[in-house]
Amino acid sequence: MKIGKAAAFVAAVAIGSMIGAMIQPGRTAPVLAEQSPDSVRYAMLLGQAYMKAADAVSPAVVHVASSRQVSGLGEDIFGRFFEVPRDALALGSGVILSSEGHILTNFHVIKGADKLRVKLHDGRIFNAAVVGTDPPTDLAVIRIDSSGLPVMPMGDSDQIAVGHLVLAVGNPYGLDRTITQGIISAKGRANVGIADYEDFIQTDAAINPGNSGGPLVDISGKMIGINTAIFTRTGGFQGIGFAIPSNMAKRVLDELVSQGRVKRGYLGLTVQNITPDIAKAFNITVDRGVVVTDVMEGSPAQAAGFQKGDVITRYDDRPVSDVRELRSMVATTAIGSSVGISMVRGAQKRRLVATITEQKTQEQAAPPARLHGTANERLGLEAHDLTDEVRRQHGIKAQQGVLVTGVVSGGPADKAGVKAGSVILEVNHKSVTGTKQFQRMVAQVPENDNVLLLVLDGVMKYYVVIRPGR
Repeated sequence: MKIGKAAAFVAAVAIGSMIGAMIQPGRTAPVLAEQSPDSVRYAMLLGQAYMKAADAVSPAVVHVASSRQVSGLGEDIFGRFFEVPRDALALGSGVILSSEGHILTNFHVIKGADKLRVKLHDGRIFNAAVVGTDPPTDLAVIRIDSSGLPVMPMGDSDQIAVGHLVLAVGNPYGLDRTITQGIISAKGRANVGIADYEDFIQTDAAINPGNSGGPLVDISGKMIGINTAIFTRTGGFQGIGFAIPSNMAKRVLDELVSQGRVKRGYLGLTVQNITPDIAKAFNITVDRGVVVTDVMEGSPAQAAGFQKGDVITRYDDRPVSDVRELRSMVATTAIGSSVGISMVRGAQKRRLVATITEQKTQEQAAPPARLHGTANERLGLEAHDLTDEVRRQHGIKAQQGVLVTGVVSGGPADKAGVKAGSVILEVNHKSVTGTKQFQRMVAQVPENDNVLLLVLDGVMKYYVVIRPGR
């Protein structure tokens, strides 16, 4: 739309009147306050600290490229398709932690790689070999054939706090030696679903694809974490990044370099988180901790005196909030260490001492075959007696209980998490010996009361609260 000269003139006059109204005779236009010399000096000092930290750590950060052959479709001159091998390339970052060429990175960066290449700060490129991997923490150590390399100084991740300034260094999207700045947003993040053992540092320093395996450093230029993952709905950075604490990374590094694998501590308990329903069923008054659901035969926990129903609140003088937190604490405890564990049994507070042994791999129970059991409409499941033949076929070691052979979809048991193939051992703290007794025990629970079940699923025991009308 065109504006006529008259309209333009009117607009100009109106704007001129507004300016005249703001600046009247005898008054001066407002002037922005000048920054004080101190504030400028402090800002410059902070900027210099960033520059010094970036200059100090950049030489020890490397570009990691992993490739593996995969099959793809090719086409010949006649239009016929055929299978051809091609390279799938993954890009990430790494940190030099020994002058002899040991580099720490993420396991997911090198997973399945047929070939590894490392590009240094000075542009040199080396082939790399895998020293060892630790998928449960998503860490790996690789090595290049070189010496006299710049080494990243290691910091103490236990000493950092929320609000500390940090830098994230890496190669996002293949852009070498990119540095972003932020703060520590949170510590001890778990239940993220990235790794088996999680104790992440959360940061708002920008981390993007390709940053994985690079360092998170403090303002003094020391590594306090390994950048591992981001929370995103778009594939790009959205203000939440996760880094593995340097203290966890150092332990994994030392064990992978010295023995090629990571030893983890074993206590010999199965535990579950405290929920409001579990707390009510056990008459628990503590608001944090985990409930012991089973004590393994011949384990350190059994030798220390733990019992089913104990509530663990502290481990080695550190508070325990949930199952994953306790699991990580036990796993990272040195083999042979004696650890004090605080717990509540009934209304009494106790402290037991356990000597941690090495964790062994547990075999998984075979999946159960479909059997037809007796229906319990109140709970929405079918139950079958545990005969010797049923135990043999399904690898069940429990001598008492009933096998869950089916669960009604959307029923009370299904909503509570009971699965077909699990074994119900107790109803409201009383042992179950067979299907008939199980039916009677459930029928004796008042109509509006919760039903507490102790369930065995494979090698794990846990409590389930089934609410009426669910």
